[in-house]
Amino acid sequence: MRAAFADLIVPERLIDLLGTAVNSGRPMLLHGPAGSGKTYLAQHLQRLVAGAIAIPHAISVHGEVIRVFDAQCHRALAFDVTPRAGLDNRARPDARWMLCERPCVVSGGELTLEMLDLSFDGRAGYYEAPPHFKANNGLFIVDDLGRQVITPRELMNRWVVPMERRHDHLMLRNGAKFTIPFDMVLVFSSNLRPAITSTTASSVVPSGNTPLIVHLPLVRGRSYTRSAARAAPRGTGRDRRVVAQLAQ
Repeated sequence: MRAAFADLIVPERLIDLLGTAVNSGRPMLLHGPAGSGKTYLAQHLQRLVAGAIAIPHAISVHGEVIRVFDAQCHRALAFDVTPRAGLDNRARPDARWMLCERPCVVSGGELTLEMLDLSFDGRAGYYEAPPHFKANNGLFIVDDLGRQVITPRELMNRWVVPMERRHDHLMLRNGAKFTIPFDMVLVFSSNLRPAITSTTASSVVPSGNTPLIVHLPLVRGRSYTRSAARAAPRGTGRDRRVVAQLAQ
């Protein structure tokens, strides 16, 4: 954990909080005022899920094509391009898959319920996978929770089953349903009062999957980058209360 944030100035207590939240396997809510670095730190959590994964260009379900690989979400890694004889198929990369870094997908105020389902492109003739499908085996950040067109309650209602059972169900145009994995580090960030978001979540989501709250206090002039050469702020009483909450 500390090695992943070695180039950042982050309070030791906050590093412990983030590590505990990620290791718990539960969703995480980063809460704090505007400018406290919620989105910045959330994106850097990708370092904790480092490694290469294989992502299919597309999948076929009931004769329909669903595109999964997205250059905006997935960063491709170079395959071994060592020359081989024309008939030598040993260890040759499978062109149906892309070797990528673990994805970090961010959705903000534009997130709607429709975006969490398949979208069909009539001209191209295939479906586009929803963002949480593309974020599998990586990190999915819902930024500015509570600022979307949909309410936090509607979002939690949509994801109550996926967060509990680690899979989701999607539907094709013909009504056929199929199951996809819901396996990612799920992070919410919000500057609204936790009572608005956490109470909504706890009333909808089972207690074992209620987002863990990590509070980021705002310190004027603070930067998380080493180049700023500023001292990290000390933990606050609020930090200690959150540590006790996570320990439970």
